[in-house]
Amino acid sequence: MASAKEKYLAFLGSPEGCRIYKQFKQFLYGPDDALVDVLYRDHIEPRLTRHTGGLFRLADIGGGDGGRITALLNRAHADFPKLHFSLSFVEPSPASFLTAQERFRALGDWVDVTAWNQRFEETALEQESCDLALLIHSIYTFSCDATIQRLAGLKADVGGVLVVANDPEGLLMKLNSRMQAGFQEKRYELAAFLADLSRLHIPFDKTESNIGFTVPVHAFDAFAQAILTMTSMGAYPAFSSEEKEAAHAFLKGLSVAHDAQGWTYEQTEVFLAV
Repeated sequence: MASAKEKYLAFLGSPEGCRIYKQFKQFLYGPDDALVDVLYRDHIEPRLTRHTGGLFRLADIGGGDGGRITALLNRAHADFPKLHFSLSFVEPSPASFLTAQERFRALGDWVDVTAWNQRFEETALEQESCDLALLIHSIYTFSCDATIQRLAGLKADVGGVLVVANDPEGLLMKLNSRMQAGFQEKRYELAAFLADLSRLHIPFDKTESNIGFTVPVHAFDAFAQAILTMTSMGAYPAFSSEEKEAAHAFLKGLSVAHDAQGWTYEQTEVFLAV
């Protein structure tokens, strides 16, 4: 197999990939998406509180089905009703993009949305065009210095670029490493991104947040199906019985606790303010 990046894009570009990703997120973050709460409380609300203009310009790059950005916008509008928002939204998956467009149509006239069904590298998104650019688990297909430099150039003087990625020693990174071992070209992960930022002399601040969740015994098989299909980018259902058993054992071994109620996991999210 040649490229995990291209496989990842193709999987998330399919209706089945979108369905699995939605299940995967619900297991990791819960029905209310705990990552949205961390993002808003720790990173977005403080910026809005400091903001002095009447317009706040957001970009969401690799925004998936738009669920997170619409939740964040709705919270921001509720807390800052006099502020007008603009959103530049980028998502290459056709299936996810259609869902996002439906979500955007339900927003009020307090936000203007421009959306691209393209990869970030292909868009007309201009430099110096936003107060905050979000990349929530969406650096994994980046490929060159020009992309990273363009990303760093998106921010206005008073804003920044906020990247959310998997901790190199965390649950999802360990699963990705195992499930994607056969690819010659790996996904672009946080360690490579940090090294490239340093090499290109692009400053950043790094923080972390731990999100814990428990999988009840009765739900473990469904959890395993979702997370292993997601991290294998659709390959898991075709595994042999022996391969599935080994993957289940590996997944159970990554739990931080296990009792009669189920398996408890901890996912570490890394936030980079560039």
